[in-house]
Amino acid sequence: MALFMLCAPNSFSVLADELPESVRVITVSTRIYNSASLSDPMMNGEEEVKAFHGETFKVKSLILAENSFYEIVYNEASAYILKAHVLDTKINSNNIKLDTNAVLRIDAKVYEYNGENYSEIDYVLEKGTRIKLLDGIDNTLEYTRISFELNEETLTYYVPTTAISPDGMSAGGITAIALIITCTSLLLILFGFKGKKRKKKQK
Repeated sequence: MALFMLCAPNSFSVLADELPESVRVITVSTRIYNSASLSDPMMNGEEEVKAFHGETFKVKSLILAENSFYEIVYNEASAYILKAHVLDTKINSNNIKLDTNAVLRIDAKVYEYNGENYSEIDYVLEKGTRIKLLDGIDNTLEYTRISFELNEETLTYYVPTTAISPDGMSAGGITAIALIITCTSLLLILFGFKGKKRKKKQK
């Protein structure tokens, strides 16, 4: 008991110090929840209530779990928001300029991935937006993981692969060049054999 009493106040003090006064949404959008549960989103009619990038909320408490939540003040009442989707407003974003390697050739809807399914979020990236391909590009995949900048912060989501145009030569161009090189090599080999046969005949 004595050991617990000595240690406990320090533990509580650390938690109190770590609890921010307010937080800012750092994702494109995030759901607001009635309780600290992913299965209990706040609803407005048939639509889920969401907060959008840059919105700030006062914090009441932190609920630590598999998916940690902040208890926040929303419309003068308690609500919950995912800890992973927000940042202490006192922390400045030290975003490094994103090293992009592709561009969107059309307007693209943005998706998040929960490990099993892709779900559309309320955001569209405009045609011409510079992006960074994080895993390269595979045209057989429906979605590709990318990073992009929004309000001087770097966000990571998924967009349809068909909307992406990688920098440099296209896959079709690379294939065409490979075919030309192959055909040229074959022709040189064939002409080489013919030349050798002619020389043998002349001898």
